[in-house]
Amino acid sequence: MKKRCGRANSNYRTETCLDVTIPDDHLAGCDIYIHADSPHRTELRPGGAGLADTDFLLYLHMKSTDKCRAKPNILANAARCQTDALGRPVAGVVVIYRERLKGETFSHQAAVQTVIHELFHVLGFSKELFHTWQDCSSMSQVPLKVCSL
Repeated sequence: MKKRCGRANSNYRTETCLDVTIPDDHLAGCDIYIHADSPHRTELRPGGAGLADTDFLLYLHMKSTDKCRAKPNILANAARCQTDALGRPVAGVVVIYRERLKGETFSHQAAVQTVIHELFHVLGFSKELFHTWQDCSSMSQVPLKVCSL
């Protein structure tokens, strides 16, 4: 039996990643149980249709934030939002700060390089995920799909 939570956060409204709202249609459903071993459940949110034939989902968002205003050298921010059962990223967000795309200091080359840098973070190149990386060349009996992205 899976571990189950008996309570839901009463302030929960939507799923977010880096303050970007993930559409409910992209999410699995969510049920709550009265007791951990109870077979009776209440549907908190129905399952969405999802996206067929999709291995990775990137949410690209442009906005103005307090973080952007507080740190004038930051052009973008990124995070992986969801990983699969093997720890591989399957969804992520890149937020580009609108104010940085204009003005005298704007550099197209720097913007492109920054977005590429942030995409690498979304794809799992971060210090938080180093411990999950696998050397596929040394794994003899593991199917190739375990190691490929």
